[in-house]
Amino acid sequence: MSTRIFHNQYRYPRSEVHYDGAPANRVRDTEEWLRAFPLGNGRIGAMLYGCPETDCIEINEESLWSGRQQTERYHATPEALERIRSLIYEERLEEADALATETFLASPPRVRFYESMGEITVDMLDKSPYTDYHKELELSEAVARVCYRRSGISFETTAFVSAVKDGLVYRIRSDGGVFSCRIAIQRRRDAFSAALDEQNLILRGQIIDQTDEMYGEGGEGMSFGAHLRVDSDGIQSAEDGVITVCDATCVTVRGCFATNYDVSRFCFHDGVDYKAKLSGDMAALCSASFEELLAEHIADHKARFGQVSLTLGGEEKSAIPTDRRLRDLKNGEKDPDLAALYYQFGRYLLLESSGKRATLPANLQGKWCHGFRPPWGSDYHTNINLQMNYWHAEHSALEECVRPLLHFVGKLSEFGGDTARALYGTDGWAVHHTTDIFGRTGVHDGVCWGFFPMAGPWLCLNLWEHYEFSGDDKVLEQIYPILKGACEFALGYLREEDGMLITSPSTSPENAFYYDHPDGMRKKSMTTRGATIDTQILTALFTRTSHAASLLGRDGALKKRLDDAILRLP
Repeated sequence: MSTRIFHNQYRYPRSEVHYDGAPANRVRDTEEWLRAFPLGNGRIGAMLYGCPETDCIEINEESLWSGRQQTERYHATPEALERIRSLIYEERLEEADALATETFLASPPRVRFYESMGEITVDMLDKSPYTDYHKELELSEAVARVCYRRSGISFETTAFVSAVKDGLVYRIRSDGGVFSCRIAIQRRRDAFSAALDEQNLILRGQIIDQTDEMYGEGGEGMSFGAHLRVDSDGIQSAEDGVITVCDATCVTVRGCFATNYDVSRFCFHDGVDYKAKLSGDMAALCSASFEELLAEHIADHKARFGQVSLTLGGEEKSAIPTDRRLRDLKNGEKDPDLAALYYQFGRYLLLESSGKRATLPANLQGKWCHGFRPPWGSDYHTNINLQMNYWHAEHSALEECVRPLLHFVGKLSEFGGDTARALYGTDGWAVHHTTDIFGRTGVHDGVCWGFFPMAGPWLCLNLWEHYEFSGDDKVLEQIYPILKGACEFALGYLREEDGMLITSPSTSPENAFYYDHPDGMRKKSMTTRGATIDTQILTALFTRTSHAASLLGRDGALKKRLDDAILRLP
């Protein structure tokens, strides 16, 4: 069984980085970023490009978001909800959508973005051609390595993100020949970087949001920072935010990253001293040699990752570059081991984005994103994406990765109580199809996607699965109030039609259908009533919550309501 991903070429060579005072930012295209290798420790994400000319490590910190907590505004009324339901029943769906947009769509209607913290660059001064390129990510170690030859010298780069010491470690060394390089960290907006001395670089920033009709009020946002320490056996100097290393055979960079976000409050505030965290983390990283850090990191990772192996047989192809194996597979070649490698890559990505040091769950891109407006904001889509991130967690021995999700859904249930009351006049809590790390739970983007109040009940099924696999009564005690609140909302949201309880309005996420409009035209819509997925989710939620109430010996009246409702669902 192979657990190694590797390439034997760097597809996007860069010949130089220009320095004019502070180093210029290298704007890398998305395709190049996608060929970088992801490293992480749950809290920190790093994308290693592995460029022999100017290497780059793009850094993410799990809580670095634009935006802030804000009160969502609506124009919803019980009368408007009943009118929307009547229009849906009459299949006047365009009118239903128009009224829902007018009354139920949140203001502001969109959440802001997860953002990159910036780029670390290691610019090699020798730009002569290189050969024998090899870049690999060993999943069983969570270590990336890059090797190549230039000017008769062999180079090896090693990079990982330590969970034990909570920081990035990057080393480039030669087989004896000396080399020179420049090292910098920069962010293209809302930050500055500086060299404190010939060993230490810092980055300090605060997100500044622009007021936007779609995203809300602007102003000062989250504060953040980074600290890099550079050690080498060469001569080091600092100027204009850049550390230059001359005539070295080994250069080691240690990096720490933090924000002033408080996950227990779902907001940032000045009481979080992120600079003190940077100082403490750097002291821990510098308390051990590179070799000690690497050995400690591999042992810690193997204890988490190494509990599952998968062998599917077939011809041994682990010596073939992974990108070539993918092309061969598209062309019809059989490669069962590539499927096993893909499975382990999925385990690896969840562990590095939601295990170890993580306090927030994996978002749409795990914990890795490029730039400041990544696809779909790299936010939390709760109409399937957040749930499906965790479908493989329990049965692939990654139960630790579910803990940030459990905390996250618990906080959403607190914020979602206001949403349930304001929009539907129900007890319990509701969240719809998107959210962020500040607790937004309303109808976002548009009613055709956003009117999905079954997101909360669906998330509860992830929590129940966590309990089922653990069998831990403490977990059941922890999740029961969340499940109960989701059931209380759902019981208030259901309405009776022809003796059955159905949801309305309703959508089946990402699905649309054609219908015959009363004016005789064939039209398309996503809005309906009683979508099958709602019935499936509520049957599962009600059944499990009723069972949980029995196990815990509480809420007999609620259990009876749930048992009765189950019999009346379609």
